[in-house]
Amino acid sequence: MIDSEKIKNRIRRYERAYYDELRMQMSRLTTVLDAFPDFLKGHRKIEAYLVQDGLVIIHWYDETDSFHFTVSALYAQNLIKELSDEILVFGGIPLSRPLNMLFSDMNVKMETTMGPVEWSTPWVTMEVTTELGISRWGEDSARDQARKDVLTFTSAYLMDMNNLTRQDTPKIFEKLEEIIKGFRLVLDSNPNEEVCQRYLTENPVLMYPSALSIIPKHRLGTEYITDFVIESSSTEYILVEIEPPSFKLFNNNGDPSARLMHAQKQVEDWRQWVQENLSYARNSLQGIMDPECWVIVGRQKELSDADIKALKRKNSELHHITIMTYDELLDRANRYVENLKKLG
Repeated sequence: MIDSEKIKNRIRRYERAYYDELRMQMSRLTTVLDAFPDFLKGHRKIEAYLVQDGLVIIHWYDETDSFHFTVSALYAQNLIKELSDEILVFGGIPLSRPLNMLFSDMNVKMETTMGPVEWSTPWVTMEVTTELGISRWGEDSARDQARKDVLTFTSAYLMDMNNLTRQDTPKIFEKLEEIIKGFRLVLDSNPNEEVCQRYLTENPVLMYPSALSIIPKHRLGTEYITDFVIESSSTEYILVEIEPPSFKLFNNNGDPSARLMHAQKQVEDWRQWVQENLSYARNSLQGIMDPECWVIVGRQKELSDADIKALKRKNSELHHITIMTYDELLDRANRYVENLKKLG
């Protein structure tokens, strides 16, 4: 026996948690708000239908938020046909087979006996599902989905992928994975610093997939030029120095190499410059206060076990500075994609 009142309350709480989290996350990303697709913005009228073979949940643009729940004698396919002028037609949805279909901001072009027809969805998103259980409609799941949507489309923005819907999420992951794979091939070709700089400039998402912006060759006054500045969130920045992948971090005696010490001194100078020229720095890096710094250099395979321990020890001693290999940068990006896939 299906408890329709329990399902109603469960979905209402889910949708409220989703939009609360979504708007909170997006409020922290106001500088790239235009990068998010329309289906994530604005208020919603949500209509949920408990049909004979599952749930149909429709999100409409509206001036205020509202939630409506209806128990319907229709089957999902009949309700969808009514709501889509019979454009969207599919087979029955047996409850014995889990199903979760999402339609989002679709434009349909088709040939009919009366000629070509073009039709656009009148709603923002529509979900058809047989999943009625609490695991699917938990509030934690809603918040995870909201974070996934925000982070995914932030990455899409960094990759110049526009006019997307949630159905395009796999394409976003595929492109990010291609960029990671491509950079690994570049690194295996023993490139110089300029080649790495060019690849990262063309594919900034690799360095920080959820960044608001990534600026190459940013000047700090007339004294310094960073390789990159990552705007990680409002008023928070990471200044990046890259060195060639072929350079070693430690000498044979286990001491930091001269090149590594020079790179470390470079970013320490950047941090000092920002602190001494805060007003000037904020002309181009709004709200910057105490930036993090990264030094990216060398390959993980060139580090001995002793080198790895020495690098961890060195990073623990540094203040707001992280030294990492190019492989660690790739691992960060890979973990980001895998963690994002697990959300929602």
